[in-house]
Amino acid sequence: MINRKDLLAEFNSTEGRKLKEANQLINSFLKNSGIEMNTENIPDNLGVLLKTALKYWFNLIDDEIGEFRSEFSNTAFHSILYDAIVNKNKINYITIVCPSYKKGKESVGFKREPGDTTYIAFKNIKKIYENTVDLGIPADFRTYFYDLAVENADKLSEQDWKDFELNILLDKIIARTLDISYESMSNAFPMLEKQIGRHGVVLPEGELIKTVPINRESLERVINESKIFYTETFGWTKEEAIKRALCQSHAYGLESIAIRRNFKNPVILYSAYSYERMSLYMGKDGAARVGIICPKRTIGNSLSSTISTWKNKKQ
Repeated sequence: MINRKDLLAEFNSTEGRKLKEANQLINSFLKNSGIEMNTENIPDNLGVLLKTALKYWFNLIDDEIGEFRSEFSNTAFHSILYDAIVNKNKINYITIVCPSYKKGKESVGFKREPGDTTYIAFKNIKKIYENTVDLGIPADFRTYFYDLAVENADKLSEQDWKDFELNILLDKIIARTLDISYESMSNAFPMLEKQIGRHGVVLPEGELIKTVPINRESLERVINESKIFYTETFGWTKEEAIKRALCQSHAYGLESIAIRRNFKNPVILYSAYSYERMSLYMGKDGAARVGIICPKRTIGNSLSSTISTWKNKKQ
């Protein structure tokens, strides 16, 4: 048997956030194994697997924006991690790269070369995949180009749409260079092309909540964030910003359903840095079975991965 206190001490997790995170993870593994969660002496075989899980988890939270992790999202992620470590079912890492939109007041259209966020997103998903398999945890990974609910779709010119297609091609080249699976969302999930399309769907807030499995509080946060971001960055009116938030929320809710139906253990490596939107993937009650990772932002002008190398890293 392995004593819980000894296990916590081994990972320097006897106080503060690390203690809370460690106990949540241990309790989740005990519950999924049919063992009382307040158990202090853990069977040896499960204890060995828990050491792998704790090593994964503490490396993960070191590399991400911690304040956006919740108890609900942890529970879903723990379930996925348990299935991967105990039952040897792969973690299915997913990242979704957005078009490289032009920035600035009244800007419309796309840059003709990928932005920094795109390069980092590709490198991050490959790095976290490598870290995971280095720990002996089975995993696979893939990237999707977000060609749904395109921003300002009704204002785009013929040349803008050509630049959009160029974005898809250039991102594909980056993915191929890094040996990463790459596909557009509409090709990977044809139903989403029918449900959302490139122009997206805008529903009134009340109807949206009834139609799509998203949390009302999450929606309100997204609307508030959009009113700030789009008015300050692009000079949009608040009404335009709210419309965009409703369009995105509708799309994210349906995407979450599609991803959960197509993958057993989906974990989304979020790359958009609009962290309020990540909770839209978590369902109406915030507990949908999908893991969410929000990596830290890059420092300076570096285009390298913001996920560290976990192998031999001390906690």
